[in-house]
Amino acid sequence: MAVKRSAKKAKKATVKRAVKRTAKKPVKGAWATPPKPATITTIPSRYGTDPKTGLITPKATQAPIKASKLKRGLEEARKLIDSTIADIMAPSDDYDIKSIEFSLTFGVKGEFVGFGGSGATTVKLTIGPPSKVQEG
Repeated sequence: MAVKRSAKKAKKATVKRAVKRTAKKPVKGAWATPPKPATITTIPSRYGTDPKTGLITPKATQAPIKASKLKRGLEEARKLIDSTIADIMAPSDDYDIKSIEFSLTFGVKGEFVGFGGSGATTVKLTIGPPSKVQEG
């Protein structure tokens, strides 16, 4: 059984014109004002304002460290400095080292934290060869 097809002409597509519509809410774009930075109204009790810089820092870093606590940390630092100098001076045949400078960092309790970095206290130490004293 054969199906009979009718020959109809194809309709031409109609062109829809663009319509400009306004949004119900304004759209924020690049021209919108940036948000205001957050401001701290009250400083937490464990923080204080640094008198030199005016920055808010922990109160523990503002208190001075007792010399007795720092002495224990220096003993730890001395051991590490000795081993570090031994490592640096081992290949010194190629060049002369006149001095080595370390920044020793100590925590709030006086413990040695490490070289450089930030802590409650930083001590700058310059180590050089022993000076020759002339007698006479």
